[in-house]
Amino acid sequence: MTPDHDHPTQTSGVAGTERRISMKKSRIAYSALALATVLGLTACGAGTDGAGSAAGPTRDVSDGLTINGELIADAALMEAAAGGTVVMYTGASPESEQAVLDQFTAETGIAAEMTRMAPNKLSERVISENAVDKLSAEIIRTADKMMAEEFVEQGVFVPYETPFQQNLASVDGIVQEGNGYITHAYGTYGIAYNTQLVDPADAPGSWAELADGTWKNKFGLVYAGSGGGNTSLAAFQIRNFGEDYLADLDALEPRIFDSMSTQLDALARGEIEVTQVSFQGAFASKLAGAPIEVIVPDEGLNGVAYGMGITPAGLENPAAQVFYNWTMSQAGQALLAEQSYAPARTDLGIESEGADEMQVYEGPDSTDLGLAAVDAWKRIFSYAG
Repeated sequence: MTPDHDHPTQTSGVAGTERRISMKKSRIAYSALALATVLGLTACGAGTDGAGSAAGPTRDVSDGLTINGELIADAALMEAAAGGTVVMYTGASPESEQAVLDQFTAETGIAAEMTRMAPNKLSERVISENAVDKLSAEIIRTADKMMAEEFVEQGVFVPYETPFQQNLASVDGIVQEGNGYITHAYGTYGIAYNTQLVDPADAPGSWAELADGTWKNKFGLVYAGSGGGNTSLAAFQIRNFGEDYLADLDALEPRIFDSMSTQLDALARGEIEVTQVSFQGAFASKLAGAPIEVIVPDEGLNGVAYGMGITPAGLENPAAQVFYNWTMSQAGQALLAEQSYAPARTDLGIESEGADEMQVYEGPDSTDLGLAAVDAWKRIFSYAG
C-alpha cells in the first residue's frame, strides 16, 4: 500500500525485557477533566512576578529558580539564560510538546521553539545537519531507542548533569548510555475511535476485539518502522498475541500511514473509524476538537520510553540547560503526567491517569527485537515502504 505522508511542523515471535510501570486506574476512556487540565496548562503557570496561582506551582526566584521547593537552576544559570531561547527537535505529538513549551515559558520566563518531524525524518535531518556542523537543535526528544543510541555514538547527544542527578541515577531506566541521554517519560499506546461514526457500546474494548473482523475496511495503522513507538507496539502485539495477530489486522485491509499525524487526521475526518495509536497524540487531537475517544484495552497498554538528549549547542546554551533541568524536575514531570505520560521519575510519587499497568520493553536486546518486529510486520502486511 502507498503510505500517507507527514511533513515537518515548526512553531514558536518477539520476546523482550519486560518492565511494568504502575499507573492510576482509569477504565475504558480517559476523563474530560484530564483533557481540560492539559488545555489550561499555561493559565495555571506562575506569573512573571514569581507568584504561582492557587492551583499552580510555587515559584521562588530569590536565588535562581526553585519550583515546589526543588532547585531548577541556580542564580548564575538563570542570569545567563535570561533573554535566551531553547530550540527543540521532537518526534512526539506537536500539540503535546507545544503545551510543554508553553508551560516551561510560563514557569521560567524563557522562550522556546520547536520543530516537529515524523521520527524517521527526524533522524535523517539530525544526522545530515550534524554531518556538516549545522545542527541547530539544542534538545532532541525521540521514542526511538536505536535513534537515541546512534545520536550518542555520533556525538549528537552529550552528557549533562542536572542539579538532582543523583535522584535520576537512583531510578531504574532513566540514565541511558553512560548519561548520553535520559528517559524523561513513558508514552502509552492503545485503541482510539471516531465518536461520530462508532457508538461507544460498539467500540472495541480489547486488542482481540480490534482484530476480530468487525473493522474490515474501517481500520488504519502506522507502519511499524516509522519510529520507536510503533516499533514497540508491533513487538508488544507479537509478544502477547503472536504473529497471527498481525495477520488478523492485515485481514482487515487497513489503510497504512507513515506517521501518527496523518493517521489522526484521517481518524478525525472519518476516513477510518478505528485505530491503534499513541494516547498522547490522540488527546492532543481531541483537545483541538477532533471527535476522538481512546480506550484502554482489556489486555493492557503498550508503553514506550521517550528519550531526551542535549546537543553540544545545547550544552553551550543556558536556556537549554534550564529546560533539561525543568523537564526532569517535579514541575516538569507533573505536567507530563497531566498529559497521560507516565513520568520517568517514579521517586516523586506522581500518579499518571491511565491503566493499572503498561508493558515497557527495555534492555540490551530491545534494539534487535524491534528490528525483528519490523521485519515481521513488513512481511505480514506485504509492505515495501
